[in-house]
Amino acid sequence: MYKIYAKPTRWRNHHVPKILLIMKLVTVLMIAMMMQVSAASFAQKLTLKVNNIDLQQLFKEIRKQTGYAVIYTAATINDGKTIDANYNSTPLDEVLNNSLANQNLIYEIDGKNIIITRKATSILDKIFSVATINIRGRIADQNGTFLPGATVRIKGTGKRTQSDSEGNFYFNNIDEKAIIIVSFIGYDQVELPANSEMGIIRMNPIAGQLQEVTVNKGYYTENQKLATGNTVTVTAKDIEKQPVLNPMLALQGRVAGLQITQTSGIVNGPVNMLIRGRSSLNDIVGNSPLFVVDGIPFQSAL
Repeated sequence: MYKIYAKPTRWRNHHVPKILLIMKLVTVLMIAMMMQVSAASFAQKLTLKVNNIDLQQLFKEIRKQTGYAVIYTAATINDGKTIDANYNSTPLDEVLNNSLANQNLIYEIDGKNIIITRKATSILDKIFSVATINIRGRIADQNGTFLPGATVRIKGTGKRTQSDSEGNFYFNNIDEKAIIIVSFIGYDQVELPANSEMGIIRMNPIAGQLQEVTVNKGYYTENQKLATGNTVTVTAKDIEKQPVLNPMLALQGRVAGLQITQTSGIVNGPVNMLIRGRSSLNDIVGNSPLFVVDGIPFQSAL
């Protein structure tokens, strides 16, 4: 009878510490390599001194000098903004941070690629962003008659429009805190806070009457009894009786020898005026009237 004795092995207990040590070393080496790659990316430097350069040109210079490709979409940077590049051996990360600071853009480096994307809008940005509204309304006089051609503008901005033939007007994307100003010839100006539904805005006629004066040569006034030439007076009441927006058209048929022709069919379009007809075949030479308003001469095409 034989007895076999198995010698207990100590392989597991003997080699486990070595395996753990190797794993730790591999992990440390991988982290060091990753940090080295990242450091190599940021160690790239850029030299560029140009004012009013757009981002597309900047990205071309980055690729030319560093070899990094900048990836982006046209819609991402298509806002027309420019920057002043003043870099002298500046690290790439500093160039990107400075250039994209006020552009609402962020970047990410992936290998030899720089990916540009738009920054996500935070909840606070959405809360504090300027709220806009669409505005519509109608302009009418004190009797409820709708006024076409009334000027409607946004106070403090260059936005303006005119009411249509039914007195309607529209605005899109207006600050909800804006002030609406409405004006029309012969009526008091109206200022109202903006509202999506302005309703009917009623305007009142200007109180008072114009004094009757005769303008002689455009630079001084003279009593009508002492004037040697022909004078004609057209009052505001006369203009109100005619459904026209251009006050020049209201003179049609009221001033002897004055011929008025509207040059377009649009509302409040310009007109040409002649006094006593045309006296020459030359188009340059004519009997166009001279208008002097507050001492300033104007052409006849108003």
